[in-house]
Amino acid sequence: MNHTKRFLSLTAAAAMGLSLLTAFPAPAHAALTDDVYTAGGYTSTERTLLRKIKETITGRKTTYLDISSYNVSLEDLKLLIAQVYFAEPEMFYLNHNKLSVKVQGLDHVIAYHPLYLYDEDTTAEMTARIEAQRDRITSIIDDDWTDVEKIIYIHDTLVSETEYHVSDDKAAGRDLYACLVDHKCVCVGYALAFEYFMDYFGIPNITVTSEDHIWNMVKVDGEWYFVDCTWDDLTDTSPNTVTHFTLLNNEDEYKAAAPENIPWDYALPSDSDKFTREYWHMSIARLAYLDGYWYYPLYGYLVKYSFRDGSFTSVADLPLEWRGEEGLWNLSFSKVQAYNGCIYYSTTDTIYRYDPKKNESTRVYSPKAENDYQIYDFAVESSGGRDVLTVYLSDDYMKTDKQVKRVSLKAEDGTSEKLDRGLSVRYADGIVNVSWDRQSGADGYYLYRYDRGTKKISRIWSTSDGSRTSVRFKRTSRDNNCYYAIKVSDGGVLSAYSAWKAAK
Repeated sequence: MNHTKRFLSLTAAAAMGLSLLTAFPAPAHAALTDDVYTAGGYTSTERTLLRKIKETITGRKTTYLDISSYNVSLEDLKLLIAQVYFAEPEMFYLNHNKLSVKVQGLDHVIAYHPLYLYDEDTTAEMTARIEAQRDRITSIIDDDWTDVEKIIYIHDTLVSETEYHVSDDKAAGRDLYACLVDHKCVCVGYALAFEYFMDYFGIPNITVTSEDHIWNMVKVDGEWYFVDCTWDDLTDTSPNTVTHFTLLNNEDEYKAAAPENIPWDYALPSDSDKFTREYWHMSIARLAYLDGYWYYPLYGYLVKYSFRDGSFTSVADLPLEWRGEEGLWNLSFSKVQAYNGCIYYSTTDTIYRYDPKKNESTRVYSPKAENDYQIYDFAVESSGGRDVLTVYLSDDYMKTDKQVKRVSLKAEDGTSEKLDRGLSVRYADGIVNVSWDRQSGADGYYLYRYDRGTKKISRIWSTSDGSRTSVRFKRTSRDNNCYYAIKVSDGGVLSAYSAWKAAK
């Protein structure tokens, strides 16, 4: 059997920790596809043997498979098993380091029996965990999403939720379970997980291998494109940092973005430039989806885009210059995240919340950064019954030694409880005296009152004078049961509430 171009060499496969596994995709719960056969150049005899090996493994057969009529060497068999392993991402239970064979003569394998890492009960439990992660990830997908939207979303999700991790155990991190459940893997895990979702959506795909790497190709509107989740995961410590250098590339674009992966073993023709100038190639943020729109930083703006009608709208201004070790980065490192019906986004020093229903941005949190660090990432999540904001600060986005600050968000409006504006509220001679520290960059202030009896917040006063630092008004019986807070206006954008204070 001639596998010169089709398979990794044994030495190369061992060096990359693939355990003699090279890439060979196929849809889940289906036979090996014509796309795979075409890419690999398999003969009808080879296809038959591949199907028999697959049926033996997926059926967890306990008897030997007779392959004496195929004239297969031990090396050929190992590589064929590798192909089948990559045809089925759910085949994580296969022991791809060991196998049992019967050999006739010097190197003629006449029978094969697979070995398994887990018993059937353990495999079922692990499969249930994989499917739970699949259901969680796909739960936000609308019925009218295009294939491109699904590809972008799965790419960004795998990159943001997975840590590239090389274990001392050469077999670890090289399967679907490692990526989706453990969230730590090498390129094999990324590629199998991406393939798993493409199979789930019915999007045609194959995997591609080079001497020490594996990645994917997908078919969109009749054309093939490269996708490399591993290559786009540049940092392990930033949850919403996702690059898109190798998302839906044609062959020339992929070779330019990842020259280290040339040459590869086989691939399908890819020369379409349909996505060459798309926005995602310049985005270093995970794209956020909310109510039919995709939000992402583009140059100096936070924009929203609809795949339904092609509408493109700017909703906020963003900074373009970010500090790095060697000067300024002339691109946006702002991040975005959809959470509780709003879009949270970052600038160099502040987290904001955009409410699409009100078309209004509100300042949420401005951390006090040491060493003049800037915000390079953040995440909002539910923890212990509270909404928690985690902010990552550094002097360069590529650094892993980031400062991390966590604050609790108030449930009623998603703003930080930790901001301190120097607010003071005092009673004197029937007058309520409210004062605060002058805030840098302020062009106005808003005063709010929280009534503990009605549990309602109301705005009671405002000014467009950024230099003002106090207000006085007549005291009423209501004021005996109230707390006060201010918001600061900066360029028309309101901050979070200050700390709430009762009168003394």
